[in-house]
Amino acid sequence: MSKQSMKRDQVVKEMADLVAKALKEGKKPWLKPWDTSKCKTGLAHNIVSGKPYRGINQFILGYTSGDIEFASFKQWAELGRKHAIKQGQYDLVESSDGKPYKKANEYYGVQKGETAHTVVFFTMIKVKDKDDPEKDKRIPILKWHKVFGRSSTNLPIPELPDEDKPEPTEFTEAAQAAHDQMHQWLEKEGIKFSEVGARAFYSYGDDRVNMPVKEAFPSGFAYMPTFFHECTHATGHKKRCDREFGMGGDEKYAFEELVAELGASLLCKHFNILPSEALEEGLQNQVSYIASWLKRLESNPKMIIQAGSKAQRAMDYILDTKFDEEEKKDE
Repeated sequence: MSKQSMKRDQVVKEMADLVAKALKEGKKPWLKPWDTSKCKTGLAHNIVSGKPYRGINQFILGYTSGDIEFASFKQWAELGRKHAIKQGQYDLVESSDGKPYKKANEYYGVQKGETAHTVVFFTMIKVKDKDDPEKDKRIPILKWHKVFGRSSTNLPIPELPDEDKPEPTEFTEAAQAAHDQMHQWLEKEGIKFSEVGARAFYSYGDDRVNMPVKEAFPSGFAYMPTFFHECTHATGHKKRCDREFGMGGDEKYAFEELVAELGASLLCKHFNILPSEALEEGLQNQVSYIASWLKRLESNPKMIIQAGSKAQRAMDYILDTKFDEEEKKDE
């Protein structure tokens, strides 16, 4: 082994040891920094009939979407039409029989490019009994149709009665500025944003960041690290930084989670949104989260360095930071 290679490996080990030491000092297990009781949750259901979907549909819709309200394309279009008319967004036109009617001039239904979810169900049909042609028997036939979640539409979420509304979450000026800048970035990139359900996630297929409602978080300082985490995931799309996401639980998935949390930590420091009294608790929570994924990676020193590099590139992409080739070598 050359002296250069030995020096490189020594540097990697020293950096990995520093990370490991910091991780060992993170005593708290990772906790969700939001209160799920303040999120709109429940069984996935059809918003028109109010009936919950049954069987495997609950699992599939819960896995593929953060929504709990679903409907067909036509159902959302009709709900959107009624909402537009209620808001006064319509023109009076004549029907073919000469009668006037209200035609909505704003569309609130399913938006272009949204992804449908498949719902399966059984319907019973009558067939002749082969053993007794004189009798009929009923057999189940599998059928399916496509539904969309509320977040695929432009329909606003109905407001809760005043007595049920949670207290608004307080954002400092710095946290609000960071929040607004991140939303400007999402809009520029064409990344969809929604606030539904009790899960924070990035959907690669939909290119969507979803967050629990802000009122579920005790403060803007608790909200922003989670928001940064999901936005860092969004940089991994093939049309941005092009990272491999892997499947839930495998090494690539664990690596991406490490990148996202390191990216969130870097963005927190960049925007200086953690006040001194919250710094220790906030960083401990991030350290505990990172540690849980490092166990999956078996604390591979090189992977820690690689994850840090990719996290830095993700932040640079979000902030549109430009470097010349010489500066890139120091990464």
